[in-house]
Amino acid sequence: MDKQRVGLLGVLCTAGLVTLAAACSSTAAEQPADFEDGFARSAGDSGAGATRFGEGGVGSADTKACTSNGDCGSGECNPATRTCACGGQSVAATRVQANLLVVLDRSCSMTDAIPSGGTKWAASVAALSQLMTKYEADIRFGLTLFPDKAGENCSQGTIPFPVGSAAQTMRTRLTQTLNQGDPLFPNGPCVTNIDTGMLQAKTDPSLFDKSRPSFVVLVTDGIQSPDCSAGGANLGTLKAVKDLALAGVGTFVVGFGAGVDSSFLDSVALAGGHARLGAPHLYFDASDQASLDAALLAIGGSTLSCELKLATPPPGANADDIYVFFDGKPTPVPRDPARKNGWDYDGTTQSVRFFGAPCDLLKSGAVQKESVVLGCGAGVAPAPR
Repeated sequence: MDKQRVGLLGVLCTAGLVTLAAACSSTAAEQPADFEDGFARSAGDSGAGATRFGEGGVGSADTKACTSNGDCGSGECNPATRTCACGGQSVAATRVQANLLVVLDRSCSMTDAIPSGGTKWAASVAALSQLMTKYEADIRFGLTLFPDKAGENCSQGTIPFPVGSAAQTMRTRLTQTLNQGDPLFPNGPCVTNIDTGMLQAKTDPSLFDKSRPSFVVLVTDGIQSPDCSAGGANLGTLKAVKDLALAGVGTFVVGFGAGVDSSFLDSVALAGGHARLGAPHLYFDASDQASLDAALLAIGGSTLSCELKLATPPPGANADDIYVFFDGKPTPVPRDPARKNGWDYDGTTQSVRFFGAPCDLLKSGAVQKESVVLGCGAGVAPAPR
């Protein structure tokens, strides 16, 4: 009798388990995944400020197959690999903006015609407007022009648009200078005071903010006027550029047209730390609208920051708990404490900094979304964001 009962119970249990398994399978198959930004979102993660962690603050880590977050306990389903990963916690991260001060030649020769049509001045206004529009969210721009209308012909007053000025305001002001009646239209003084223009650049305090990368771009179509030496002429320009470089501020150089002093501009580009090694000239050589556009856009891309400022630091400032993803790809960007090819955490600035190939990707604009996620300890990677 006991054996019969045992046998009957075994059959019933087996049947029950099969039925239960079938029901679970049906539920999992029919349950739609709730995706947000291309990634599965758990049912309990619907409110503002909701954590990706399970109870106790740590999500589960399991390599079992999944179709939705409901299959992963307190973890999350990685839609790319269809396996469970720990929940992790997204951290708000903002790309650090770079500083870029434009030092623009407005000498009388800038009204000369160029092969592509129009004038050097009109081409410069168009190219700078395009630059500021493209990188308005990534770069804090500033603008000064030489010679200005302040004081003597070869001197410079204060910077009209210090770094951090509104890009739209600068674009509007540049457009106004296309009118020959505008005070800043390049019809005088007819001198090229590159030296005092670069000395003026050194007076912008924002360039020396160590919390962000800073640069100057010199755009000129001529040579230093021999009767203008208030700033030390060519030697004064080189000293100003070297001083900026020693302070961590690089200088790019654009020579516009055939009337420049190529040898001198090569020297300035070299002193500024951004010489174009291997090119016909160490500076950016522009001759028409297209080449000027290309030069300034390339310079803008080169100045982009490779640093993400985190809203909150990882627990204990432990970089091992940080995972970084580009465009939601399942494989995180590798960390490289040697800071050569990957990323590393800077506890002083509470930021993630990229080096080598990942930095190049960011500067190229190929990355549309950078995500920082805290893992679950013990080297367990979270699902990407």
